[in-house]
Amino acid sequence: AVYTPLIARAIPDPAKAPPGLGLISSERCAELALKGMDLGLFYIPTHAHLSDDMRSRSEGVAAALKALGLAS
Repeated sequence: AVYTPLIARAIPDPAKAPPGLGLISSERCAELALKGMDLGLFYIPTHAHLSDDMRSRSEGVAAALKALGLAS
């Protein structure tokens, strides 16, 4: 999650956010976005766990491409 005014309403002190939330500042999010753009990345993840979260979707797209004969 990115610490924005919306999050701040529920969690006024970001230091008290649950660790599992992986809260980052809007400045850090912007740094990552700009670096990703500079690197020409299509996806610009902000947290390491996104790889695990997206793995099943990525595998599903790969299976669909194979089923459609668009990939081997």
